[in-house]
Amino acid sequence: MTSRIPRGLSFIKQSSLAVLVAAAISVGLALAIFGLRIANPHDVSWMTLDTVTAQFGWEQYRFDREHYFPIVSDRFSYPLTMPVAMFDNLPLIALFVKLVAPITPSPIQYFGPVFLIGIALQALFAWLLLSEATRGRSGAAYRISLFIGTLFFTTAPILLVRFYLNHMSLAQQWPLLASLWLYARSNRAGLRKSLRGFSILEFAASSINPYVMVMTLMIYSGFILKSVMDKSIDLKNIAYCVIPLIIGALGLIVSGFINPLGGSLIAGEGYGFFSANLYSPVNPMAHYLGSAFLPELKTATAGQYEGYGYLGLGGIFLLSGSLVFARIKGEDGEGLFPPLLVVVFIAYLLALSARFTFGRYSFDVGLPHKVFDILSI
Repeated sequence: MTSRIPRGLSFIKQSSLAVLVAAAISVGLALAIFGLRIANPHDVSWMTLDTVTAQFGWEQYRFDREHYFPIVSDRFSYPLTMPVAMFDNLPLIALFVKLVAPITPSPIQYFGPVFLIGIALQALFAWLLLSEATRGRSGAAYRISLFIGTLFFTTAPILLVRFYLNHMSLAQQWPLLASLWLYARSNRAGLRKSLRGFSILEFAASSINPYVMVMTLMIYSGFILKSVMDKSIDLKNIAYCVIPLIIGALGLIVSGFINPLGGSLIAGEGYGFFSANLYSPVNPMAHYLGSAFLPELKTATAGQYEGYGYLGLGGIFLLSGSLVFARIKGEDGEGLFPPLLVVVFIAYLLALSARFTFGRYSFDVGLPHKVFDILSI
């Protein structure tokens, strides 16, 4: 007598294996691009620029036997203590590694291994997002499509270039996919379960980088807008919607990005110089990762490397095809994606800054000074 595996369990097992394989391939490709050295916790020979600064802050904190939590140290600012978060080195990871790793004279770096873990999480949430957005389909061809789609997310130039630019915290982009997955799942999961998921996510995002947290909060605001539109939020539970915001703020305090006892916002600089170009999605920027097919396009300022948003040739073809052959519509009915498109449009305007540029041509929007100062931060 033979026992049959239920169809649902069989799909889960096959999906789990596919995610693991996709994550392994993605990590392998990242190692092929950046070298095996980044996976060695005792190898710092590959570090340059911003990574050196982050590593310096971490090493001073590691050898500070008097400070654990709060995540501060006075070894670089004696006699005053200074938050380790100021070095943009994932402070909660620094605390964890300091607690579990013995103090040795040889350097210890966690940026490379954490980047690879982030690639694996990118694969996981890409698979979950694609599965949720195409829920109800099945078959071998469908699973192959999910697998290939996952690889597009984990090998995206916009992800890999952040590590190339030595922006260790900004290379952790999986919270964006996780928030998109929570958004897509919200119709099926319900309000309370979605709020619980966003609360956990906001704490995780706030422990990585405030910019990452702001981007996930923008997607969360799209979720709130969608919930209002489909009337799943009423006066009885609207107060619960601030919980992810509160937990995110607590995460910033715990990680040391915010001092609740004092201080002020630091004015930003370079808004308009650091920006995205209108044709950033199709500009490979040859002096970074580049492209095997498309040429580099001129930019308006030298700071527009910060607006790097190249989709990759495959991503450009996929997006073009989707605009031609598909309608932007949720599987469960209308109203799933329009609120998210509003968020994407606002985010795109913020990336363009108050100075819109197309190639080398630009024009200033002319924002009021108070608005410009806020956006500069």
